[in-house]
Amino acid sequence: MSKFGLAVVIALVATSAAGLPDALARPAPPRCFHTRDWNGWTSRAGIGLTGSLPVEPACALVLHLQDCVGNLLWKAGAPVVHEPFVAGSIILAHLQDEPCLDLQDPFENLLVHMPQIAFDELVDDHVAFAICARLASRYGGHTPLPARRAGALNARQERLAKAALVADLTREPELASVAQVCGMPVGRFIRAFRLTTGMPPFRWLRAFRVERAKDLLLNSPLAPAQIAYDCGFADQSHFTRVFIAAVGVTPGAWRSARRA
Repeated sequence: MSKFGLAVVIALVATSAAGLPDALARPAPPRCFHTRDWNGWTSRAGIGLTGSLPVEPACALVLHLQDCVGNLLWKAGAPVVHEPFVAGSIILAHLQDEPCLDLQDPFENLLVHMPQIAFDELVDDHVAFAICARLASRYGGHTPLPARRAGALNARQERLAKAALVADLTREPELASVAQVCGMPVGRFIRAFRLTTGMPPFRWLRAFRVERAKDLLLNSPLAPAQIAYDCGFADQSHFTRVFIAAVGVTPGAWRSARRA
């Protein structure tokens, strides 16, 4: 994150709690903040509801280093349902949701603040997961999961590619445009898509069209010819051939069997 850095490091246990260290009343330096540096403040029980942090486009990541199951997360002035805070668990909260905590148990955390622009531009889903896995492995005693395959699309690219492929099923998408959405050359995109999904883009799109056709056959009164058009098949004959190859029966037979 050298381009944007970690702007400040702050706690979800924010500025209005009684006895809160002065360090949290102002922006902290760009580093990971460990609550054991609070001179025993976090060993207290029954602190109660903290104040919300200033609303801003940023995220706060909290890794729990010890069990504190009596503590509760609040957002926008109301408690939210969540799993108990046990050692190794993680909160990723958006400060625009006005998060705060009801502190009843002693706690020990690592706390990181990330501006939204840094999170959006530099941290895709896989990198965010890797950060959480690294923190949990280093401090929570968790074994990290295997990383995604080298050369595959990341989660954001996969979502963008699939959305572009199915944006208009009545037209064949241009792979160059889909690859551009993912920020990749066409050849590299095709290889990455195959690594990610197990099939090249147009084969995946054909399978998607079959699944969409199944949904329309089952849940709409449309005739097979109309379904063929809506799902992007050249004509009803083409639709029937592809459907039989994928499912083993004609669209009409498949519909009848499930409506019987």
